[in-house]
Amino acid sequence: MAKNFKHKDHVRNKNTGFTIVELLIVVVVIAILAAITMVAYTNIQQRAITSSLQSDLSQAVKTLKLYQVDYGSYPTSIDPTTYCPTPADTAYCLEASSNNVFVNYTVNNSVSPQTFSLNSRHTGGTQYYASESVVADSSSDTFTMAVISGIARTGTTLTAGTLTPPAATVTRQWQRSTVSTGPFTNISGATSNTYAIPSGDIGYYIRIIATGTGSYDGTVTSAPTARVTTSLTAIAAITGTPTVGFTLTAGARTPSAATVTFQWRSNGVAITGATASTYTLTSTELGTTITVTATATGNYVGTVTSAATTAVN
Repeated sequence: MAKNFKHKDHVRNKNTGFTIVELLIVVVVIAILAAITMVAYTNIQQRAITSSLQSDLSQAVKTLKLYQVDYGSYPTSIDPTTYCPTPADTAYCLEASSNNVFVNYTVNNSVSPQTFSLNSRHTGGTQYYASESVVADSSSDTFTMAVISGIARTGTTLTAGTLTPPAATVTRQWQRSTVSTGPFTNISGATSNTYAIPSGDIGYYIRIIATGTGSYDGTVTSAPTARVTTSLTAIAAITGTPTVGFTLTAGARTPSAATVTFQWRSNGVAITGATASTYTLTSTELGTTITVTATATGNYVGTVTSAATTAVN
């Protein structure tokens, strides 16, 4: 008689640890929580910086206005280290919180009402500004400046490049140097948008620096111009007798300091080798008229030709 056998399933023990998927989920959740915490901390820190900058500026505005009441005008400058005013009065020194500095103080006491502007900057880069009528506001706007326009020549006028954005507020300072790579030094009184090049600037390279004010921050320096030159404008009449065997001399040039090269000509045709300031006539030039051409060199530019002599006899 056949026996029926029943098969019993053997129950296997399963491990109770985390799977890889579960571990990855835990890691992702931890990362998200960490990111949220970092953002929250950063926001709190930034709000603290903003609050300290605005508080410093608010107190500075009050101090400057009290100074103006006592002295009849705002300080002409603020010491960059002590933040004390000029004319000096230690009772009106400004106070900056830790890691904050005061910069870009500007003033105009010649208008009515008198005006001033002041920036407060944190070492981390955040900056705010205030004025006699503007509550502390962000001063992180930047600007750019196009190249200088105009010819680098004495007697001409250079114009500072246009600003982007056009509404940017800046102060300007023109500078010069004997070499294009500097060092450059400030040109006294040259702080407008244009600069008329005087004769004393011959041989110099010119550039301009724009420094942001108000809600604009930073300093932009233009590329230097070409070396400043002066035009050779004239050469006087040739002196000497236009006779074979006699020596002619080139006339005085204008300006007299101009450095030049010469070329003598017979009926307008260059005489080979005749490049000195004098020329002794030969029979080849008999019956022709003589001129001399001066071409400027160095810090001078241009070419001028003298009046012609009478025919060589």
